[in-house]
Amino acid sequence: MNEKPKKKRKRRKSYFIVQLIILIVLIVLGCRFLLSDYFLIQDIGVTGNAHHSQDAVIELAEDPRGQNLFKVKTRDLEVLLEQDPYIEDALVTRSLPDTLAIKVKERTEYAAVVCTGGYILMDQECRVLQAVAYKPDLPLLEGVNVTSSQPGTILEVSEKWMLEDTMSMLSSMEESDLYFRRLVISPVSVQAYIYDDLFCQGTPGNILEHMDELQKVVYDLYEKDVRHGVVTVGDDGYFSFNPDPNMTGPKLPVEEEPSAEDPEASKEPAGEE
Repeated sequence: MNEKPKKKRKRRKSYFIVQLIILIVLIVLGCRFLLSDYFLIQDIGVTGNAHHSQDAVIELAEDPRGQNLFKVKTRDLEVLLEQDPYIEDALVTRSLPDTLAIKVKERTEYAAVVCTGGYILMDQECRVLQAVAYKPDLPLLEGVNVTSSQPGTILEVSEKWMLEDTMSMLSSMEESDLYFRRLVISPVSVQAYIYDDLFCQGTPGNILEHMDELQKVVYDLYEKDVRHGVVTVGDDGYFSFNPDPNMTGPKLPVEEEPSAEDPEASKEPAGEE
């Protein structure tokens, strides 16, 4: 009577073994298929690049074409790409059967520090991108005492607060539709050149505080075709202008528009009867 249950258990055990063998065979065949030449990387698409060309980005990723799509570790490629100072962020994804997609976010050249033998290009956060010998089409910062300029790191200077204030001034300049070609930094002030012979000077804090008024003054000089001289921004809200940049002119108040709350402010004072 015990022979039938034993035979049933034996048949059930044999059935599970066969199923397991089939499963293992399918897994092995699937792995061999995934690692076959059918999934060799043939194409690499690159998006988001502006400074680097598509070929340069692929080269930074050590050109994985010809490798198996599933053997390539996408995170390793992202790390390789992000080692470049210009690449802030990288994302690498697979696309069956033979394509890699690379999406990068690049840092933008924002200003250049004049140094011995060339220029140090950096982004808005003062991160060093590269050193070049040619003169870039960027605002030039002179008088900066650089202590370290390793590409990919934040520029190190002896007067850090002065550089930070100057960069804030550049950002505010853009919002006010002004463009400074060159900024000469000293421990106490900044000279911001609008043209080769026309500049404004003052502390970064004063210039930042009175950027709107400075815009009006510069626009007025532009309308009068004035291309040389110096505009001094004082800490009391007054401006002075002298056509000779080697001399100091008298302080002249900035003309302010009448307040909407005080209609009498725009009227001429009445004469005596």
